Amino acid sequence: MSSPLATCGVTGDQPATQSLSPLQPRSEDTMRSNKRRSGLPRASTLFRCLGIVALVGVAACGSDSSTDTGTAEPTTPETASSPTTTDSVESTGDVEPTGDQAVTCSDDLVAAATEEGEVVYAGYISEVFATELKAQFEEEYPGITLTYVAGRVGEIQERVTNEQRIGSVQTDVVASGNQYLEVFRQAGLLEPADLEIDEEFTLPVDPDGNWYPQGYIPAGIAVNLDMVDADTITSWTSLTDPEWAGELLMDDPTSGSTGFGFTLEALRSSELGEGFIEALASQDPTFVAGITQPYGQIARGEYPIYFPALEGDAQREKSAGAPIEWILPAEGAYGIAINMGLIMDAPHPNAAKLLMCFVLSEEMQQLRQEIDGIYPSVVRSWAADSPPLMAELDYEARIEETDNAQTINSTYWGL
Repeated sequence: MSSPLATCGVTGDQPATQSLSPLQPRSEDTMRSNKRRSGLPRASTLFRCLGIVALVGVAACGSDSSTDTGTAEPTTPETASSPTTTDSVESTGDVEPTGDQAVTCSDDLVAAATEEGEVVYAGYISEVFATELKAQFEEEYPGITLTYVAGRVGEIQERVTNEQRIGSVQTDVVASGNQYLEVFRQAGLLEPADLEIDEEFTLPVDPDGNWYPQGYIPAGIAVNLDMVDADTITSWTSLTDPEWAGELLMDDPTSGSTGFGFTLEALRSSELGEGFIEALASQDPTFVAGITQPYGQIARGEYPIYFPALEGDAQREKSAGAPIEWILPAEGAYGIAINMGLIMDAPHPNAAKLLMCFVLSEEMQQLRQEIDGIYPSVVRSWAADSPPLMAELDYEARIEETDNAQTINSTYWGL
């Protein structure tokens, strides 16, 4: 039987692009000019692959969640019974991992998660917050090891689909921005976590419990204050000033991350629209596919302006002494809601649910706002008011537009 990815131009066991090694994120950022084509997968092709893998690959390959992971069996707390580790556990008790909870976790869930002994989280996460999350989660639950794999959406999608395709699922929890978890759900790559929600979310949540919002990140414009008078950059349209032709650094729109999402939102915006994107493209921006690299480039003065720039990342560089200023454009920020979900046939489903509970705790939400500038997904009295958006979060509209990613990038960015 041919590989389910063959329909997407991939044969045998060859991944769509160079695959991530198990539990190892890519560490090397890549940059290119918009005059050169990217080696990254097209978003539309990748999403078609998701559907094919979900319908064909998973059924053909399956997943053995009882496979030995090489982790020593942890000791189960004496105060709780220990359900089997391959089945999900319903929440029935009131055990709170840390601080005030948006989600209730049961004694049985804690016991089952401890029995599983580990959990793997893959997706958007900063190194600083990931280090804190791992330390505090493992301190709260000493019998469970947390492994995290940071990456952009295209890398994480590739990782998860490859795991499903070969029938060796390692990832338990996946996190990504905006519509991409809904894409995962529609492709059959998620299963309901059925968390017991105690508070109302301020962001969209899947009614069937397949994905939950962690928080919201505003993206605006980052400038080097040694090269730019920040008072002259007041809106997204400021980037179309002839002064900045050939001087702009932009997130790669073919990487399935903020650059492409920003393009979609700008096209939908009543204040920006197609004329703005065309004018921006005529500025000949340089595209960069990296998580931390662009902020370093701005800090070093290699480019005067980077967009769309995450507020938290820019502020972190500024706090470290870099001459960077984050600007909220007059039309509003590009909004990125970070969502998380339970992977289908996850090897550690109970530990995954416990981690999701922990991430949604008040203490972790507050810590993440302090570290990453991510606004909480539930109402908190201590949270700062989030910046206005350039367009409302409309996942269905974004999914429909994402299906035309290749056409959009070819039309506007020449890619």
